Amino acid sequence: MKRNKKKLATVLAIFSLILAIGIVYAAVAGTLTFNGTVNLDDFVKLDIVNASVNDAGSSINVSPDKQSATLVANPAAPGDAVTFSFKVQNVGNADAVIDSVVLTDVNGALVGDVTISGDYDLLENEIVQIGDTTGSYTIIVTWDSAAVSAAGTDTFKVTMDYSKAA
Repeated sequence: MKRNKKKLATVLAIFSLILAIGIVYAAVAGTLTFNGTVNLDDFVKLDIVNASVNDAGSSINVSPDKQSATLVANPAAPGDAVTFSFKVQNVGNADAVIDSVVLTDVNGALVGDVTISGDYDLLENEIVQIGDTTGSYTIIVTWDSAAVSAAGTDTFKVTMDYSKAA
């Protein structure tokens, strides 16, 4: 009987010790404070914003991630021009530089019969500071006035490459 009491006392002592260690750990863990500086990597992100078009039959659709826009030009007659406008906003936490702006003809419906102009290429090398938005830039799709092809809808995609400003 003495032996069982000794075993019970030993088990209770070990259990009490484990419980005490757990309580001390919880108290210490709950009061630990770390002082210092957290350095986050620079986050560079430019979004296409304020996109519009001057022609009711045409459209501009900015992608959900705001990294590209699809332009659908639907000129009504030869000589017509469709003007697409957009701005670029820095939503990152570092200044950014626009390295290039790429305009791709997606379906080529009016190939040879359209002229692309505007000032969108002036975005290249522009530095956009944190939180700032650029001025408005344009892409103009003009259907050649001497075109013999039937009216059609042409789709273009505009994308930008950018990096952290030095």
